[in-house]
Amino acid sequence: MSNKFQEIKDAVANHKALSKFGHVGIVTNNIDFMKALLQSYGQWNDYNGTVVADTIEIIFEMLPRVYYNEGNPNNGNRNFKSVNIHSDSLITLSMYGTLSEDEIAIVKRIIDTYGQLMKADERTLTIDDKCGQYKEYTIRFWWD
Repeated sequence: MSNKFQEIKDAVANHKALSKFGHVGIVTNNIDFMKALLQSYGQWNDYNGTVVADTIEIIFEMLPRVYYNEGNPNNGNRNFKSVNIHSDSLITLSMYGTLSEDEIAIVKRIIDTYGQLMKADERTLTIDDKCGQYKEYTIRFWWD
């Protein structure tokens, strides 16, 4: 077993142990850790940890990438920076920046299509304009 895998396994076990005291949220951009944690929740009602983990990974990869200007070394980075796992029933993906109307339409289609695949009871995109020229975009998936 690799050290990285063991670290992820230990982190998931620690998170699950703390969960008995209430909802313990976690923010990550480590796809391996995110998948392990979501899979660890198993299956209940319409939630299937393996399907959710694989689907969130696909969504994370499909979302728009940044482009600032020609030659900018940050071009092509993920626009959505983190996956927030609030509990086994609430997952959000967050970013700050600016999306075009076309990009927003694409994100909404991704949310709807893949939210249905994951059988999420709620799948929404909220846009908060509190940061001036940049906006906060939050994708929310919730299972009842």
